[in-house]
Amino acid sequence: MGRELRLIKWCPRDLLRWVVVAIAVAWTVPSFALSGGDIATLLNRRYQLVSQSCGMEKPAWHCSGLLVQDLTASEEQFWKLTAADAALQSVGFTYLREDVQNSGFSARVGMVLADWPTAIGAGHPYSVRCIYPLTASPQANDRDHGCNLTRKALPPQEPEDDSSCAALGITTADQWISAYLASESNPNTQCSFSADAKDPLIQSMLAHNQLQARQKTGDLQFLIAAWDPSKPSDIPIEALFYNVSFEKQLVNIQRRQRAYFKATAKWLPILRFQSGARLPFGFDETDQMDYGNQVVKRINTRFFDAKPCSNGKADFWCTGVLIRVTGYGSGFHSWNPSPNSIALKGVSFSYVRYDLKTQLGWLKGVGTIVKEGNSPTAYPLTVLCMYPTDGDTWDRVEKCGQSKTHTPNMSGSCRALGVTTVSVWSQRYATTSWPGQCFMGVTKAEFDKTGQGIDQRDFQFSSDARLSLTFPRPAGHTVEEWNEAVVDVWPQNIPDKLPLEAIFYTTGQLSGGRFVQNDYFMQTGRFIPLINAEMTRSPPFMYQIDDQFSQ
Repeated sequence: MGRELRLIKWCPRDLLRWVVVAIAVAWTVPSFALSGGDIATLLNRRYQLVSQSCGMEKPAWHCSGLLVQDLTASEEQFWKLTAADAALQSVGFTYLREDVQNSGFSARVGMVLADWPTAIGAGHPYSVRCIYPLTASPQANDRDHGCNLTRKALPPQEPEDDSSCAALGITTADQWISAYLASESNPNTQCSFSADAKDPLIQSMLAHNQLQARQKTGDLQFLIAAWDPSKPSDIPIEALFYNVSFEKQLVNIQRRQRAYFKATAKWLPILRFQSGARLPFGFDETDQMDYGNQVVKRINTRFFDAKPCSNGKADFWCTGVLIRVTGYGSGFHSWNPSPNSIALKGVSFSYVRYDLKTQLGWLKGVGTIVKEGNSPTAYPLTVLCMYPTDGDTWDRVEKCGQSKTHTPNMSGSCRALGVTTVSVWSQRYATTSWPGQCFMGVTKAEFDKTGQGIDQRDFQFSSDARLSLTFPRPAGHTVEEWNEAVVDVWPQNIPDKLPLEAIFYTTGQLSGGRFVQNDYFMQTGRFIPLINAEMTRSPPFMYQIDDQFSQ
């Protein structure tokens, strides 16, 4: 069943109060003070607010409904005018409201204009030239800024009113439909209603809904006076959005978000849009391109935090950074365990923290960073064991196990071998060096039996043992510049369930980092920040908007 146009009779005093409050908020609360979630809530409320008029009998679009523009075909600098828009000095927008039927607003990406009181309060007012019950396609040579599709001069209207219906004697929805059908249902010969009074908008909505019930064609279209494209910050844009009904549109709207930021130094929130939903707009902070700034701040904070966890768990649950060099390529996904890791029952990471003097494994590359252990996730990762330096784990019976070729009898579990102090470990390490050292933690079999990975005692033992070494290491001991954390193997192809926090790259590896970031997006439809990692820099992790794949 189609929607009915529900015209609610509001008390004029209540409507006036609403407008006064809206203007006051616009004047007193800067746009950046509202979160993306707040903006989504406000848009949903305006979408649901169906009324005949606003305060002082202003037309309903002043306070209810949403003016949105389809940006699917736009360039990244979406505020630039098309040739037709520039010639007409008019820009087309769709009017969305809960009681206005739409055959399915099909914009893949778009923008939402601020409501009229907010735009005025922000010092960026705009004017609506006219309203078309169905989407029209005005040409550059059409009269009256595209509001007159009759191809002939019409009697003058009120100042700044470019509409054509009243001049033709058409003032009701029924009259408009009769004229439209008589013109062979050509939307490009329809007349336009005025946007300056409440009744013409009501009639345009009635005409639109009645025709939609019959033919399912077009949206309710507003023509708005064009803006100065050289001043994008003066356009009263409230938000950008992408349509979740279409796959992988996030990157397209992110490109536009970034272009607007580079032009104005202002971030516009990206919202999720679902056509036809009762609450069509939603917000997720991980969709935003500036989300990477939050992520890198968290990672650097953990890197410089050496306090023990309050719950008594091993340090990686709350501090430091677990980072994995993975490489990249079209034949695999960088977040999956490699065949060698699966065979050896563990995945190798480095655990980096400022006090441990830890470098990345192999000092450079591309890979993944995971969240701290305490972070909620669908598939938590478990650290099984630690090696104070590189554990040469490719040459062990399993990653947390004995070496095959280097002092096998001295290279198993430190605890099982009675190695429980740094002094004893140092004496043995002088003999075994890094390939044959013992490990701190549990074997895969022990984990499978108890469900418990490395505890704080063994984790701290590994850190203390590392700190007993002198850095930088002597020539030929490069592999001792990093430690090795062995994580239990996880299933293949579950990127959206893993606690992945970021993709990283070192200097000279940007293209590889972008490859992994893009692969993650193609598999999940989600954005994950790409950050630069240089352990000799302070802070070591850095997020740059121009690094991101969506260029």
